[in-house]
Amino acid sequence: MRHSKNTLLESDNFIKVAKKFIDFCGTDYALLAWGGSDFFNLFVDCKINNIANDWLVNLYDLTSFFEGGLQQALVEHKLEPIGQHHSALDDALNAAQLVKLKPELLESDSRFVPNHFKICTGGIKKWIGLLMDQAKNEGQMLTWNQFIEDKNTQTYFSIMQLSSEEIDMVRTLFNKFLTMKYGRKAKKLQLA
Repeated sequence: MRHSKNTLLESDNFIKVAKKFIDFCGTDYALLAWGGSDFFNLFVDCKINNIANDWLVNLYDLTSFFEGGLQQALVEHKLEPIGQHHSALDDALNAAQLVKLKPELLESDSRFVPNHFKICTGGIKKWIGLLMDQAKNEGQMLTWNQFIEDKNTQTYFSIMQLSSEEIDMVRTLFNKFLTMKYGRKAKKLQLA
């Protein structure tokens, strides 16, 4: 199903939809996904929109319980796929078919656990690499102070509402990239 840009622009914003969804879920729920990226993006969206993520506890990555992709798992378990592959509703119905075969997975301790470091730094990794490559191509070395003074970096910090501790996580990632790009030269710069 395709939606027009106007339909999306006229829709409720993430905060309003998320609050309705949280109310809908209540306390006795489980969220299922095929791979952790959906959960990762949900944590990031909650962070950006200043929504507490303490309600995100019963998260199950079905790839921990089934081999291969969703379609492959359906075939292996001799289940008839419902609808169109990669349609959100159809994929949810297909995942539900699989969960019916293994309802005990909802009692499992094998839940998705967010990586706070990745949530805070995941969206800026490419930017760090791009700026370092640019500086290196110009025969220079990008410093942390130059990086944090960059307008796009500041925009990222603002959108992600990063605390000083979370900015330190970005700095840790920056220093890892610096070491990968410049080796021993980076160590001297980091100590200066």
